[in-house]
Amino acid sequence: MARITSEILAAIAPQTAKTLRDRFLDALNSALPVYAIDSELEVAAFLTTACFESDHFKTLREYGKGKGRAYGKPDKITGLVYYGRGIFQNTWKKGYQDFTDYVAENWDSIRKRAGAKEAPNFVENPELLATVFWAVEAACWYWQKNHLAKYADKGLDGFFGLQGLVNRGSATKRALDYPERLQIYKAARSVLPDDFVLDSAVAPAAIPSEKLEPEKPTVDQGGPPEIEQPPTNQGGIEQTVITGGDTTAVSTTVKNQQDVNEPVVQENPGLYNDIGFKQTIINDAKKLLPANLGFQTIPDAVGQINGMPDWAKMILVKLAWIALVVTIGWALYRVISWLVFTWKENERVKLTALINTDVNRKNIEFVEPNKPEAQKA
Repeated sequence: MARITSEILAAIAPQTAKTLRDRFLDALNSALPVYAIDSELEVAAFLTTACFESDHFKTLREYGKGKGRAYGKPDKITGLVYYGRGIFQNTWKKGYQDFTDYVAENWDSIRKRAGAKEAPNFVENPELLATVFWAVEAACWYWQKNHLAKYADKGLDGFFGLQGLVNRGSATKRALDYPERLQIYKAARSVLPDDFVLDSAVAPAAIPSEKLEPEKPTVDQGGPPEIEQPPTNQGGIEQTVITGGDTTAVSTTVKNQQDVNEPVVQENPGLYNDIGFKQTIINDAKKLLPANLGFQTIPDAVGQINGMPDWAKMILVKLAWIALVVTIGWALYRVISWLVFTWKENERVKLTALINTDVNRKNIEFVEPNKPEAQKA
């Protein structure tokens, strides 16, 4: 039996300060065995997903707080914003409500580990998902709810589908920044021994002792958005900088992630290995699908430009879309023109062949109209 240690997290997220990584140890060692996430393959896949979605364990809140996205607007009833929180970045009000219902139904088994008297309501107090204990608990719930273990147990063969489900809502879609996810996964697999089994006999974790103030309802008054600030360089913690009202996050992993609480498409994915020439061709072809063409790749690419104001980015995205539409329209025009020309040419050939094979038509003498008889002779 084994535990998730500081050395394991350091191998997965070496660029993150030890104090930020190690705050998750108790919660991970306590919660994962409860949800049967205990084998080497499952722990590696879980830690990889958590590492990537939390910007290498640096934040429990989505950078930019959903600015510019549908879920980033204040709810009409509560006035709160249900942007991504937790190590799996749980998103949307429905996701918060579903987790609230789950905790309430299973409170007898969760209460001892949580160290609380009453089951919390995450819709009324969404900031609880940005605490270590509930961030890990919500990730385990999402893992179990969507049967991600069946993908994790297949190792590298299932990793593509697992990341697609978490990030894109479908096991057949390539997760954003997949090469980086794969690199983290390989690091996790290399540091965990093949016979790794997470020990369930560990001390229960508890909610951090700091008092949380309920999040105040927000009113969108325009102007620069409030940006989640990553830790500054104090006490040995690494520094990450986000400037002004620029919604471009330092880590594109959190900014670009798809909402994990969107309905998951459970389907036979025909899982892929991201290895070899054949799979490279397949993955490249996926980028040309209509779901990815323009409406997602262009905003993501523009969003990664640092130092450009939001209004300029919006104009640049629109210009790129116009150029894309014009290019597609020109290509369609060329294809249609070629088809029409080919059809006319085929008709001309058919008519010529008909004339040459018809004796009566072949011997027809064509006379120019209104030609004087003298000139005829």
